[in-house]
Amino acid sequence: MSQEANTSSEGIEERLASIREPLTELPEAVLAQDRDELSPYSSSSLAATEAVATADGAVSALLLRARLPVLAAGDHLKALARILTPPVLTASPWTVTRTVLEATARASWLLNPSLSATERMARHLVLEYEESRELPKRARALKSPLSPKEIEVIRQRADRELSTKAQILGIPLKHGKSGRISMIGATPTSVRSTDIIRDEFDEELYYRVLSGAEHQERWALDFLSGADVSGSAGYIREFTVRPDQYWILVKCPVWWYARAVWRYFNYLGFDLQRLEAALTKAGRSAELPEHYWERLRSHPTG
Repeated sequence: MSQEANTSSEGIEERLASIREPLTELPEAVLAQDRDELSPYSSSSLAATEAVATADGAVSALLLRARLPVLAAGDHLKALARILTPPVLTASPWTVTRTVLEATARASWLLNPSLSATERMARHLVLEYEESRELPKRARALKSPLSPKEIEVIRQRADRELSTKAQILGIPLKHGKSGRISMIGATPTSVRSTDIIRDEFDEELYYRVLSGAEHQERWALDFLSGADVSGSAGYIREFTVRPDQYWILVKCPVWWYARAVWRYFNYLGFDLQRLEAALTKAGRSAELPEHYWERLRSHPTG
């Protein structure tokens, strides 16, 4: 099975190279502006307003939770540019793209400008609660088996800590029949990446295909990159990336990243005109519509 694919035409590669430029240039422009800007608390930013309405420490924790996925997404965009440079790698781009989608959706979901300060904090606590539920699993992975009683102690501690934070922030909690926390504000604690991606980006179908590729499921690999080897009567498959797929691999991640970055900078009160100049330049190279960062990606992608 072939792991690399060669471009069939210099003309096609020239166009693809220009489309690929934003994958590196846009994250660099974002990082440069992020280093240059002032603290969000020194301006009339939404972050500063919400810090007063809730608690400065809570907003700082929320910002870190949004910032890290944005940084990770930018890093993966640059990695995508490298693996889409000839000779193009053909299986790994899809798994990198999945990471960009998940990271940017979480940041965008958390910083949705339509949320109230209270509901934004509620979403932050939901994600924190989600992480706390993974503690017993990590303990098992470390070969430290926990008894059911010890697991329940960990769960109860997580519930108490979250309840205290919610009370300080004035966020109501709901409990399920088991006694566990089921809702934080208006957000269920059962929310998962698929829910966030569906509600924030309307990309559930694409995420499920990308997840199938991540888990090396045959149907997904065939759907994304499978092709019959000539003369094999369908018995031999190889990985390949067609020009239209290459286009999707660039267009979609840039779109998601731009949406998340715009919301992040908007929340911080940074210079949106400067950011939008960088986003516009990236969009022009990737042949995206005007103000694409403010709208959902059109379907289907062509």
